[in-house]
Amino acid sequence: MNYSSLYDLIKSLKLGTKLQIGVIFLGMERNDLLFLPHEGRIHTAKYCWKLKEEKRMADKCFKCRQLAVRKAIKTESDFFGICINGVCEYTHPVIIDGKVEAIIFIGNILDEYKGKKIIEKRISQKNLDDIKDQLMDSFEEGIGKTECERIGALIESYIQMIHKLYPYSSRNDKKSILVKDVLGFIEENRSESISIRDIAGIFHYNPKYLGRLFKKEMGCSINTYICNKKLEQAKDLLVNTNLKIIEIATEVGFENVTYFNRRFFEYTFVTPSEYRMANKPKVKK
Repeated sequence: MNYSSLYDLIKSLKLGTKLQIGVIFLGMERNDLLFLPHEGRIHTAKYCWKLKEEKRMADKCFKCRQLAVRKAIKTESDFFGICINGVCEYTHPVIIDGKVEAIIFIGNILDEYKGKKIIEKRISQKNLDDIKDQLMDSFEEGIGKTECERIGALIESYIQMIHKLYPYSSRNDKKSILVKDVLGFIEENRSESISIRDIAGIFHYNPKYLGRLFKKEMGCSINTYICNKKLEQAKDLLVNTNLKIIEIATEVGFENVTYFNRRFFEYTFVTPSEYRMANKPKVKK
């Protein structure tokens, strides 16, 4: 069977399962066929998404993913393990010309023993017992390490094949591709407490080099860009929810509400309260 793109292949491999399959590219030169949309990179499993509604847990999940990426880059080997919240995930590095250029993640798998106990404990701790059945039913139970290895090998073979046949994108150069991958990573993790060092570690680049490249192409620093993305999310929450301002600040990744208010004013020239009052939809009588 021929696939028109990597994303089509991933969708086909997920069909009939509850697997979460994604690929993080680390700035490698590649053809358009290997670019993934947002949903082809981000982890959106129901259980994980529910836990990550809490900022502290979202940060822990982000750090856990960082460790997995670093381990994959350092060992250049695949591994199968259980995350801090009990979910099984398979990690598979893609090595091209002696360097880890991408990492495949296959997850949302339920381990009937250790993993299940951790998940049930988390559900109880987070007072999610009313939706426990829904959450437990959202996992993939019929696939283990062997099947994940086969899926990972197939995805890697496709990436290697496309890279060999069509090594370069028709519309991007290496620097632009790296920045594009960084932008995608920021979008996926904008609610977490991420820094340029975190991003440089994930993409295996020197922080100063990455910072200069990003500013040259985007016109602002990585930290400013991340802050602005958080503020855009805050604007949406101010208009479309009834969350308190301190809750919104925490939700989008600001630990200090005073700092949030100052940055919001600098970005919009109004306070969060003024923005909410001016943009809140009017209720029709």
